Order: sequence, then C-alpha cells, then structure tokens
Amino acid sequence: MTSIISVLVNASPTKEFGMGRGLRQRDHLSSFLFLIVVGGFNMLMRNAVEEGQFTGFKFDTGEEQLTHLQYTNDTYIIDERMSSNIRIIKANMLLFEVSRI
Repeated sequence: MTSIISVLVNASPTKEFGMGRGLRQRDHLSSFLFLIVVGGFNMLMRNAVEEGQFTGFKFDTGEEQLTHLQYTNDTYIIDERMSSNIRIIKANMLLFEVSRI
C-alpha cells in the first residue's frame, strides 16, 4: 500500500504526492544531514588531538592544528605522516561507523 500526502505551504495544501524513503542526490536536505552526521566525526577527531593521540598539520605560528576538512560529500584527513595517526584514523572511522554518533 502506498501512502499519499500533501503539505501546507502558506496555509494552502500542495498537490498530493507519494511517500518514499531516503533522499535523492542533489536533494537540498542531504547537505544539512551531512553536517549533522559529521558532527560526531568532528568530536572524535578533536578528542584524539586533545588526548595527544593524533597529530594534524601544524602551522609555523601558534599551536593550532589542521586535522580534517569537510565539504558537502567529502572528508579530507590532514595529518603528519606517522603510523600512529593511521591507527587513530582507522579506529575513528570504525567507531564512527559502528556508533552512528
């Protein structure tokens, strides 16, 4: 059985349409959902840096580190080339996948 719904826009109902699951590519909501979900990954990376387990790119001035950049559908991890960093990245990815933060 297919459900049909209508939405009120400015107090007027829209044309009826069928309900579906998921989002399609280029849907405007997908960018917002990405931002909500990657907040958990941001916390994992921040904790790894604060606990001294991960070393990102350090600038010549100051103590700030660049650990990752995130765009609409991409995540770039930026680190100092060390095997310990690779282990933390793998652990954070697995934790992020399993916990669905």
